[in-house]
Amino acid sequence: QDVDQEGVQSRCSTRGGRCEVQSILGVFGKGYQLDGKTDDQILQAVSAYHKAPADTFVVETQSRKSFDLHLVVADLRVSASGDVEGGVALWNAYGLNERPAPFEEDGEVGFEDAINAVWDADALCHLGMEEDHRLEDDVDKYTNWNGGKTCTGPDRFTVSGVFSRSLGDLFGDQIQGDLAGLGISFALVIAFLFVMIGPPGRDSVHGMIGLGFVAVVIVFASVQSGFGMASYIGVKNNPLGNFINFLILGLGVDDAFVITAEFIRHKKENKGATIEELIGNTLATGGSSVFLTSFTDGAAFAIGATSKLPALRDFCIMAAFSVFFTWFLMMILFTPALALHARRITPGEPARQRYDCCCCPLSVCTAPTVHEIDEPQGCCMVCPQKGCTGRMEPLPDALEAFAKAVLTPAGKIVTFFVFGGVFVLGIIGLNELYVNWKLEWFFPSDSYVTEFFDSNEQYFASGTRYSIHTGDTDVYDNRDKFQALDDQVHNSRFNQEGSVSFFWR
Repeated sequence: QDVDQEGVQSRCSTRGGRCEVQSILGVFGKGYQLDGKTDDQILQAVSAYHKAPADTFVVETQSRKSFDLHLVVADLRVSASGDVEGGVALWNAYGLNERPAPFEEDGEVGFEDAINAVWDADALCHLGMEEDHRLEDDVDKYTNWNGGKTCTGPDRFTVSGVFSRSLGDLFGDQIQGDLAGLGISFALVIAFLFVMIGPPGRDSVHGMIGLGFVAVVIVFASVQSGFGMASYIGVKNNPLGNFINFLILGLGVDDAFVITAEFIRHKKENKGATIEELIGNTLATGGSSVFLTSFTDGAAFAIGATSKLPALRDFCIMAAFSVFFTWFLMMILFTPALALHARRITPGEPARQRYDCCCCPLSVCTAPTVHEIDEPQGCCMVCPQKGCTGRMEPLPDALEAFAKAVLTPAGKIVTFFVFGGVFVLGIIGLNELYVNWKLEWFFPSDSYVTEFFDSNEQYFASGTRYSIHTGDTDVYDNRDKFQALDDQVHNSRFNQEGSVSFFWR
């Protein structure tokens, strides 16, 4: 289309007075009228373009031959006389001007070219590549080929492609689809925390379900604090940030296990220690482990923050802040909660030991007899129940049995062969490692983008495309250099014939 047509100049990216388009339509110049032409007449004009030498003016199409038809027509069929007879698939590329404008949504300010976003969404629906229109607010204004509102593609051919919004749309769909699994994972990890935290064997007094709730609160507070600090310094959130919740949940649960395990060990070794001594000894051993693991995790993410990939860099920055706040809140919130726990389980008059998750000084919350930490009296995990007695230590018992089995002669032999087999498989796998990376790996296998990449590989497989950017350069003062660059790219034996498009000619 000509740039002087109403509305076109403001939307399409132009070059040399024409919209920047690479397609079979690029064969025809401004002086050629497609309306009223028969298929044979159009095919004759295309044949004349195909026969013409490169960079010459073609009278039949009223255009200069700037590219070869093989670039836009797959399996081009040509007769012995050089006339074009047909092809299998067509390649089309269109450039739109990007004019982002500020907008505010849910309290967040961003920049987007809303007109291009609507144009892309309409085109995806119009070509049948999406089942439903992406923009609900725009559906009332949309009309398909038949005058309806549904996404219906053309009848005579199928279309696949990549639009400027494709990556965000499909990647967002994948993230949304993973949220259900992520929520289940959250629930399983939290349930595991509540089941495993506290002394083995379980006891209605020495249980630590209350501390488990504190750990979960700290995890989510750490993530929000990390996101807030990152936003304060200008870091942008992206869909990858959703996985930080799960990452920090695992780290926070691990920190809680380490600290409580050390607390239990010191409590058993020195039952007469004061609460201050007990908490101090716990942090002297368990706190050091938590600090070292948090420091190494944070340092790893800090190194990742030096990446030149914006999404990965922002993810690492948010993760590093979240790791720091996890350690910080473990020290200033979990430790005082642990001190309150120590106070609750310490027997004395007039107040005796109180049940887990029942800290108020009521008779129903007070244990009638003293519960020793190394003599669990029941398997209840929150509040006591009648008949709730007996020892339950499946994990320690299982690990103890495993350690004894591994140290037997037969266990050593099995360990050697299992380790050797895993090591050999790892070496074999390294030889099969595919180090290349492709953008299409981000998309579902059944998406229209994957279909486009497959079709492009099948019909238009070619060398690697590249672009040359000269930046803010005075073209006139450097005209000799531009001429030398033009000669080089057109005459290079590494460039496919007819594939070079350079403004200098």
